[in-house]
Amino acid sequence: MKPKLLFLWENIGPMHQDRLSALIEHDYQVVGVEVTSQSNTYSWVSDETNGYVKKTLFLNQSTHNLSQVKIMLKLMLTCIPLKEHHFFFCHYEQPYVFFTAILLKLLGRKVFVMNNAKFDDSSRNILLELVKVVLYSPYNGALVGSERASAYLSLLGMKNRPKVLGYNTLSIERIRTNSGTVPAPKGLPFDKRHFSIISRLVPKKNLFMAIDAYTLYASKVQNPRPLHIYGDGPLESKLQEYIVKKKQLNNVILHGFIQSDDISKALGQTLALLLPSSEEQFGNVVIEAQAMGVPVLATYLCGAADELIRDGINGFTFTPDNPEGLAFFMHEVCQRKDMWNSLSKGTELTVYLGDTKRFVSGISRLID
Repeated sequence: MKPKLLFLWENIGPMHQDRLSALIEHDYQVVGVEVTSQSNTYSWVSDETNGYVKKTLFLNQSTHNLSQVKIMLKLMLTCIPLKEHHFFFCHYEQPYVFFTAILLKLLGRKVFVMNNAKFDDSSRNILLELVKVVLYSPYNGALVGSERASAYLSLLGMKNRPKVLGYNTLSIERIRTNSGTVPAPKGLPFDKRHFSIISRLVPKKNLFMAIDAYTLYASKVQNPRPLHIYGDGPLESKLQEYIVKKKQLNNVILHGFIQSDDISKALGQTLALLLPSSEEQFGNVVIEAQAMGVPVLATYLCGAADELIRDGINGFTFTPDNPEGLAFFMHEVCQRKDMWNSLSKGTELTVYLGDTKRFVSGISRLID
């Protein structure tokens, strides 16, 4: 019988369901624990369990309104009776996670951290980094999203503990099924596709730069392809004002938040995905784009660029302060059908790296 596993996230969304469902398909016994039934970050809908046991610590509440002690006690009471389980925790920085991990370690349980943070995500403070060394101390190993994430954990005291790639994965089969079409370069014809951004509307997504780049691109072609932006967030009204200021109201469309099924459909109509982030731990939308054969234009700061994006093969990378560079790549994929076809076919070289089979493999390597 395969080992029993418990996974903890603040909220279990579609991406987490993909990963847990993949483990179920490989005959693992899985418990998925979410702190609350609603996410503080995403507006996603997540109800199905697909065979795993789902435990919600607090229904219809936000973690902002719950004390750390209250969450910690309930989490401990959930985990302690599961004597045969391996534990995989996200949110290492939260006190309720740290102290629960400490307790489980003292009880002789195997506890692993799931993380995709990289050193280059932000400026670093030596004192805070030393605190992180302590916060990571209870864990037997880590499931990470990228090579840079693995290197960062080595810097934080986990050099001699196993760190395995495969955390950031999605079900390629689900994405393709929900799209209602086939991956590019088949499906919607080249000349009918548009540019897409799928992102939260927050500062680190660097969306004003993307609009600058789009404006430069649009000035160089007779009939610019529209840019569709899917997502919600605090910058929505300011972005709308900026779109008007740049005279792109008819070309740049804000759609608001869409669910994962609709993301798949949108990518089925997309020429290229833009990911202009100035900070991006990974970028799961890169996996969704490649599942649909869509080339990706992303900044090198995205963790997904480590393995999934290969310049000139399935996309291009650029610096986050370079709208001219992004505009150039947009122009090239828009005007050169042969290049777009080649980039689209190139996604098949890396798409398997983002599939949930890799998540299962990573878990297996850590617990064996």
